[in-house]
Amino acid sequence: MPTEFDDDDVESEEETRISDEEAIPDGSVGTNTFLPKPSVSSVQDFLRSSDTSESSVLQMEVREVLRETRVEYGNEPGVDRFISKLTKDIQGMPEQQVHGKDAAGFISALGQDPEEVSLKFKPPSKVTVIGSYALHTVARPEVVVDVAVEIPEDCLFKKAHLNYRYHSRRALYLSTIAKHLGSLSPLYSSCQITSMQDDPTRPTLTIHLPSMSEKSSNIDIANEVPSTSNEVPSTSGRNTSDSLPSTLGHKKRLKGVNNRKKDVETKVEPKPYKPSDYLSPSGFTVKVIPVISPSTFVVSKLSPEHNSVRWVTQLSSSLGSSKQKPKKNGPTVGVEEEKEESNVLPTPQYNTKVLQDMLYLPHAAYLSSALSSFPNLSDGILLLKTWARQRALLGKVDAFDGHTLTMLMVHLAKQGKMSPVMSPLQMLRVALHALSDTVSGLPKGLGMARDEHNSSAISAACSAHPPSVSVFRHHFDVVFVDFTGWLNLTAGMTKSALAQVVSAAKQTLQILQSSVDVEAAFAASLLFRSSPATMFDYHWRIRVPVADLEPGEHSSPKCGNRPYLRDVESKVEDLVKRALSDRATLVRVMAAKLLSGQGRSCLEAGLPVLEGEEGGNLHGSSSVHTLTVTVMANVDATLALRLADVGPAADDTKASAAFRAFWGAKSELRRFQDGKISEAVVWDCAPVDRHKIPDRIVQYAAGAHLPPGSSVACCSGHLDRVLTQRPPGSGSYGSEPCLDPNTGISAFRMMEAAVDKLGKQLRSVEGAALKVLGVQPISTAARQTCPYFPLPHPLAGGAAAAGALSGRLPRCLEPVEVLVQLEASGRWPDDPQAFSKTKAALGLQLAGLIETGFGYKTVASEDSVDVLMDGFAFRLLLYSTRDEAMLVKEQALMASSITRNVWEAPSLHPIPSMQLSNNPLVRSWHHGLVSSATGVNPSLAPAIRVAKRWVGTQMLSNHIAEEAVELLVVAAAASLSTSLPPPGSMLTGFMRFLELLSHHPWSTRPMVVDPEHQLSPQERRQISKTFDALRVDKHQKMPALFLCTSKDLESKHWTATNPTPDALQQLQARAFRTLRLLRPLIETGPHHSAAPHTTIAQQKRVREEDDEEERSLWMSAFCLPSDSGAMDVILHLRVDSLPQACRALPVARVGSLTSDQMGGAFIRLNDGKPGFNAPKSMKRSRLESAYQPVDLLTDIDRSPNPPPDKRARVFLRAFPEKLAEGRGPNQLVPELLVGFDPVPMLVEALKERFDHLAAFCADYHGGTHVGIKWKPAAFLPSFVQATTAHTALPCTLSLSAESKKISCVPNLVQVLSDMLEIGEGIIIDITCVA
Repeated sequence: MPTEFDDDDVESEEETRISDEEAIPDGSVGTNTFLPKPSVSSVQDFLRSSDTSESSVLQMEVREVLRETRVEYGNEPGVDRFISKLTKDIQGMPEQQVHGKDAAGFISALGQDPEEVSLKFKPPSKVTVIGSYALHTVARPEVVVDVAVEIPEDCLFKKAHLNYRYHSRRALYLSTIAKHLGSLSPLYSSCQITSMQDDPTRPTLTIHLPSMSEKSSNIDIANEVPSTSNEVPSTSGRNTSDSLPSTLGHKKRLKGVNNRKKDVETKVEPKPYKPSDYLSPSGFTVKVIPVISPSTFVVSKLSPEHNSVRWVTQLSSSLGSSKQKPKKNGPTVGVEEEKEESNVLPTPQYNTKVLQDMLYLPHAAYLSSALSSFPNLSDGILLLKTWARQRALLGKVDAFDGHTLTMLMVHLAKQGKMSPVMSPLQMLRVALHALSDTVSGLPKGLGMARDEHNSSAISAACSAHPPSVSVFRHHFDVVFVDFTGWLNLTAGMTKSALAQVVSAAKQTLQILQSSVDVEAAFAASLLFRSSPATMFDYHWRIRVPVADLEPGEHSSPKCGNRPYLRDVESKVEDLVKRALSDRATLVRVMAAKLLSGQGRSCLEAGLPVLEGEEGGNLHGSSSVHTLTVTVMANVDATLALRLADVGPAADDTKASAAFRAFWGAKSELRRFQDGKISEAVVWDCAPVDRHKIPDRIVQYAAGAHLPPGSSVACCSGHLDRVLTQRPPGSGSYGSEPCLDPNTGISAFRMMEAAVDKLGKQLRSVEGAALKVLGVQPISTAARQTCPYFPLPHPLAGGAAAAGALSGRLPRCLEPVEVLVQLEASGRWPDDPQAFSKTKAALGLQLAGLIETGFGYKTVASEDSVDVLMDGFAFRLLLYSTRDEAMLVKEQALMASSITRNVWEAPSLHPIPSMQLSNNPLVRSWHHGLVSSATGVNPSLAPAIRVAKRWVGTQMLSNHIAEEAVELLVVAAAASLSTSLPPPGSMLTGFMRFLELLSHHPWSTRPMVVDPEHQLSPQERRQISKTFDALRVDKHQKMPALFLCTSKDLESKHWTATNPTPDALQQLQARAFRTLRLLRPLIETGPHHSAAPHTTIAQQKRVREEDDEEERSLWMSAFCLPSDSGAMDVILHLRVDSLPQACRALPVARVGSLTSDQMGGAFIRLNDGKPGFNAPKSMKRSRLESAYQPVDLLTDIDRSPNPPPDKRARVFLRAFPEKLAEGRGPNQLVPELLVGFDPVPMLVEALKERFDHLAAFCADYHGGTHVGIKWKPAAFLPSFVQATTAHTALPCTLSLSAESKKISCVPNLVQVLSDMLEIGEGIIIDITCVA
């Protein structure tokens, strides 16, 4: 298509659209006057100039989103040509007689005899483009072009709207079109029958148009479409542009195209769309929708209180009860049917379906007229659609569609709540207010103003008045009446779907209106995409057996008003709501979707079936079928853990009877502490299982009120296995059974009691230079965020004072760090180094007083004092009022020591994180922040524990601090990051953490963690300025994970050096992989075999296999990827040298990878036998042959290795049993090691030597391996260094004239041998992956 028409003609087309329609509502412009663009933009610029800088940022962000969302209609000639050809092919169909056998299965499922159903096919009266494409409000990436094909009135008889007769003939009409198109051209080979809004009784024809970047599609269309026909033909005597915008063919832009045949035939490459970080483009989809004219049926017969399905005379009282079967009716209404009309029940859902088909074209004309008079409204519609799609509120069976949202925006504009000078963001706020306002918004019910012009066809055919809004409220959960007064636009929307919309709208409004970080607020509102796995806290898959229902009949409309499946879902949702009561803030059923993408002849087989249920019979019986209903709930994090549900008082006999009838034997009469006697339901469970109480409630309610055989599958407890551990000192996984899950909670309570006891004793110490004022634990165990709680040790403080010891006793103890606050003094030295030495002297004095006064074993060091008492090792960190001043002075001294020729202030220079992170004051600040967040939301602490364990299983514990993981989980729970309510379960908190880690743009935006809203707007702006300054400064190293708090505005405490950009990229990639694994497991569950099993033993065996498979799938998320790119070298560690080997997960063991999984080629530096040292040399292998160009390797020394050093035989995991039995406690206590972990020490030693060659990865919470990933430039020729000269292999003997240095590459054999020497006694084997 010639490009010379693009600019000027598009503008003239837009002018024509506006001038031909009504004036702007404010009356400032006449009906035939075009509102000049400069005047509107000048008003907008004036309004925006009065806003703050934050508002300007929001406007820029909105424009960028609209640019990525809007479709360039003028640059899509292939779509227009395709629609033109499709219109011509459909209108050129011949008249013919169609029999019911062409859709026999579909018609039979509707309760009719295919032999008695026929249709005299005639070409459609109109073929019109409707919907978003015609209105220019398509929101990418899902681009759908709706084409309405109007069925001629004489193809239907007067009362065809009764008993699904219209639906059968509608399906025949569509089937005829599909067969005709399939026989015409390969261009229609992608034709598929799909369901309109997942309604099985309303099939549509879907044709997928390939992406415009594919040349083949453009060539096919150009060759198929005649060059002289570029406009959509119309059979109604006038062009469709009279009632709709001229979108197809672009009438004014294509003026004179007939005289330019050569130009039209030229193949023009369309402009490819640019992918966005959050919105990706896709190809076009054309959807052919059969419709009827408004005068086809009497509209008053389709009002909500009327019945159109004569067999609907009673409602089923319970699930699985027998239903009345439809009578097979011919083309006329029988006498008995007329007599039964007075006894039938209303069918509002059925009537709405027919009305929707009748009002498609009037709605299209109404919206076209409205948008012509309000041109800026289209941007507001695009923004609202984007918001709804990101919140997963668009496209659901029982939720919004694009048409309803467009009608809502037009309704608000007609009411005067929007102005043409409003920005799109302001329009979005008005729409969100209407969605969330429970007084006058959609929750209360809306009714559009009558439009007589577009309702003239209905008024001419029916003189009755539309029903009142109260009639609609009686029959529908949500009411939004259109401009005709007959159709409820939200008829299929449920109360739970409305509650989800209201919650999302309120949350978004709150963020946009009150947030001080506008950029983060905008990203959370419009750029962050939610999924059910992260939106809801609990997910249940409830299987309901249904008797007298054939397989595949779940989508049948034989219940009359709507498919039977929707009734089952509604009843299950109501049951779960009543069972959870106030524990749940929202209960939502994920409506089952129908299988899409079925062939053109699928109507002959019957109605579409559900995804995942096509196997049909799960019980091996032809009379019983199982329907799966997915229920999700958001809960109050505190109320969800409640142990008792209190019912009505005993004297309220009616309410008590209803309570007992629902809960059955679970209900009991109880007297409470306040003296009242009430009905109650108590859920006795262990403390570690309290998060499963909602699961137990739903399981009990389903077993009591659903048909026998119903089952409930839960997923909230699948991650509990990650946090279980084996007895201390045990060997590899599976050698000993796991501990009771409640052991950790019991140990935590013992530790709390010991801390209280220690605090009282320290405050009572006499004779110290400075008195102890307070004691505060600051370790991860104290705030319940450690992956595994420290268990009491029999040698640490009197539990095994005397007598023989038995069993494997751990040798290493985890310290519980405690901050000891000393009284104020003015005699502290001002020098930071002298200050630390003085504190060390005070600690030595305090250790002596504790040991002599209370008899505890103490060990004093320069930094802390270790105390063994009551089974735990407490590490005392002294703190005084001078610590904060000394910290500031120490930072200033360190910053001034950095000599650089830059102009930035010293505050922009990072302080080494190791020094700041070890400062007791910094750790106290962090402990207070995390403890406050976990205290408000009990689900955060277990989510943090799972997140830390996940980081460890990915062998990245040394690349990100535990405190940074805690801050990320707290940030993910904040509404400013996700615009979602706080998580109410451990699983949801962990999923939010993964989503934040994998999707946040860390390179362009900092992450601010402020759960208590302590940061001022000035401080937030300072954080942004610091972040931007570090991005610009090429000489300054910026933290890859810029994580700020109220006490750390420059991300110096926990992420100054780690993670590196490469490590952060690995974290994001593995978080994304884990999300992809867990999302389907949460939302749909694993796909099990649906084959029938005859015996009970077979069913039991299959259930056990399915459960084990599901557990394996969940645990695979905590496994290192087995692809060849994960690690290059694996260092195998000696288990007896690892204090935390008992915490290794079975799926996270890298040693289980085979050579095939590791890439096919690997070598080992040891024979794998349990030795204590490895050889320092190895035979020439296939891996060495890669360095043959300069072969300077000498013969390998094959002499026997000397006996290993004593330190290489040391047992760190546990004392040998014979040693423990032969010695007493007094001899073993000095051998205890507090806070000693060889794995971090080994990683630091390897990093210090070989950091220039590789990145080292480890799991600090039970890992038995260390991974090595070579750096990209590791084996490139470089100049040799003195410290690594013995591991270098010269690749050339010529000396550089300038540097006089030898160019070398690392000798892999010698590098690995050096690693063995460094890890002597710990490393027992090395695996090299090719």
